[in-house]
Amino acid sequence: MNATVQCLKSIPPLADGLKAFKGGVADSESSGAITAALRDLYNTMDKGVGLPPLILLQAMHNAFPQFAERGEGGVWMQQDAHE
Repeated sequence: MNATVQCLKSIPPLADGLKAFKGGVADSESSGAITAALRDLYNTMDKGVGLPPLILLQAMHNAFPQFAERGEGGVWMQQDAHE
């Protein structure tokens, strides 16, 4: 997920669109929550602060339960970026 988040951050039109997005992470629509979480993560990254993307991860798990699957020992299962 980290590589995908970093790759997407390098796309100026996406960054501009996220900055203009007015929704919040508490949006009832999962797409709005994911968008707001990504926007907030990028804002934090722009400040030079290292932060685990926990809010984005939770929004992804809520929207796409297949990404919340756990393997042996309760560890999150590996997911490929194309999924």
